[in-house]
Amino acid sequence: MKILFHNLIDDATLTGEHTSFNYPPENWQSTSIYKRVQSSLHYDTVTIVFENYDATISDFWYAFTNATLIIIRLYDYENGLIYEHRIDEPEEDIGHIWFTPIEDVDSMEIYYEGPLGVYLGGIGVGQAYVMPDPEAAWAETDEDNSIVSESPYGQTNQDYVRPLRSYPFRFPDLSRNEMNEMQELIRRVGRGRPLWIDPFDLNHDFMKPLYGKITNALKADKNGRTYYFTLEIKEAR
Repeated sequence: MKILFHNLIDDATLTGEHTSFNYPPENWQSTSIYKRVQSSLHYDTVTIVFENYDATISDFWYAFTNATLIIIRLYDYENGLIYEHRIDEPEEDIGHIWFTPIEDVDSMEIYYEGPLGVYLGGIGVGQAYVMPDPEAAWAETDEDNSIVSESPYGQTNQDYVRPLRSYPFRFPDLSRNEMNEMQELIRRVGRGRPLWIDPFDLNHDFMKPLYGKITNALKADKNGRTYYFTLEIKEAR
C-alpha cells in the first residue's frame, strides 16, 4: 500500500501553454479531483515549478480524464531532462504510476492530448510512503449517500449519489519505530484530509487506486513488543 501524504502540487507554481481560461492549472491545487484542467485545443503542456527546487519524485496519480496520451517529464535546476514517462492508455477514473525515486527535481511538465477540449482532473505528485502489508481480512463497504424520499403510499423518489468506497485496514506486528513513524505522518495531515492512496499498487486488477481520506485517529494496541492499529479509509471526491 502506498499513500501520498504530501502532494508537491499544493505548493508549486503552475502555468499552461494552451489552457482554457475557465479551467486553469491552479484547479489542480483544489481538494476536489473533479476540478479539472482543460485545454482550448487538442493538447496542452502544463509546467510545474516546485517550491523547494530539490524535490524527490517517485509517484504520479491522475484522475478523471479523456486524454488518450499523457507524458510526464522531470527537469533539474539547469532545465535538463532527467526523466520521462509515457502513459499511452490513461485510465478514465484514477491511475497511478511509480518509478525509481528521482532526486533534485526542480520542475515538471505534464503533456496531455486527446479530443478537442481535452481535460485532466486532479493530480498527485511526490514520493509516496510505503505502508506495511495489512491483514488479509477486512470489510469492504459502500457508503450510499443517495437522498431518498417516500410517501405514505410507498411512492419513492431518489436523488442518486454514487456510493463511496470504505475500507478498515488493520496493520499487525509493527515495531515501536514503525508505529511512531506512521503515527507522525498521520498526525501531520489529520483526520479528513484527502490523500492519494493505492491499496494494492502491484495489482490494480484486484483493487484500483483511490482518492480518499483517513477517517479515524490512529489508535495503536500494544501486543508484547509489537503494535497493531486500524486505518479507516473512505473514498473522497
